Amino acid sequence: MFKRIIFTAIVLLMMIPPVSAREVEDVEMPETLTVGDKTVALNGAGLRKIMFMKPYVAGLYLRASETDASTIMMADELQVLRLELLSGQSRMMFLRAFRNGMRAGGNSVGLTWDALEPQYEQFTELLSDDFNGGDIFEFTYVPGEGVRIIKNDELRGTLEGIDFKRAFFGIWLNEESPADDDLKAAMIAGDMQVSMAEIRQEEMALAEAEAKAEEAARKAEAEAQEAARRAAEEKAKAEAEAMKLAEKKAAEEKAKARAEAEARKATEMAAVKTGKEAAAATVSRGDFAGEPVYFGFDDSYLSAAAKKILDKKVEWLKANPGVSITLEASTDAQGPSAYNQWLAERRAARVKNYLTEAGIDPGRLEMDVLGEIALGDAAKNRRVQFRVK
Repeated sequence: MFKRIIFTAIVLLMMIPPVSAREVEDVEMPETLTVGDKTVALNGAGLRKIMFMKPYVAGLYLRASETDASTIMMADELQVLRLELLSGQSRMMFLRAFRNGMRAGGNSVGLTWDALEPQYEQFTELLSDDFNGGDIFEFTYVPGEGVRIIKNDELRGTLEGIDFKRAFFGIWLNEESPADDDLKAAMIAGDMQVSMAEIRQEEMALAEAEAKAEEAARKAEAEAQEAARRAAEEKAKAEAEAMKLAEKKAAEEKAKARAEAEARKATEMAAVKTGKEAAAATVSRGDFAGEPVYFGFDDSYLSAAAKKILDKKVEWLKANPGVSITLEASTDAQGPSAYNQWLAERRAARVKNYLTEAGIDPGRLEMDVLGEIALGDAAKNRRVQFRVK
């Protein structure tokens, strides 16, 4: 069935008559143009003349033969204006002629230049390159979209709205001052040399064949999807059963692994704790007392190095719970003695608080505030010394 529909579509395409051309001033104007899935036919073509100059040949393409210029201008249906330059043109002069023609075309349908000028400026930007002999322009109006600006088969852009279309086509078709009266008459001659009725029938037949082909394809795809869905359901059911068994086994293995990990962690933590306590217990009293905590000049705050020393002393004190110590605090000899006494007391209190917060019974800690001393290096006198009782 699907192959038969495709074959029918091919036959219908073969029925469309070959595109011929009409010659105007040695320029061949195709009898038909295709825009998407629609065909337009040459309604008339002629030569643009300015005194002794012949700038271009123009053709007007419509969906049905028409001889009334106003009807063509106002129509909201597919139309194409095709221009082929006979020689190089001054871009500035060409665009100026378009500007003047659009003014006239706009006036003829009640449009002010203020309303049209922004789109005209866009139009000039889309055609910013040179105008050379042999260049082909197609100005294609598509309902609901606007005028497509095409140069040498390259789409430059689209100017939206039917107002622009009416003013632009009015360059050649307006009632009072068209660009060229003879060219206008030639373009609205209604001289179609193909049967648009037959073309429309062929378009409808082709569209119907395409629709049937698409429907057949959709139906075949739907059937394939349904078969795939059923197969997927059966597969999913089997996989679900296997998944349940796998999940049960995985849960059992996970619980076992968790229990083993927790046991290992507990063993490791106990070993670390035992190791720390054993290491601390081997430190002699002399080693413990022989490492003081130093402070900066006029400072009672504990540095990172000082905290590291105190952490080791905490471990030793915990490993030796029957030992009490004295914190001997001092400063250098700089500054007033009373201030230095106060500063030494703050240093001792800082150390005591740190040890207490780490879990050492404050009853095991005694402070002995020595105040200022002047022995050797002043920096080494800014300290708290530890003495084991």
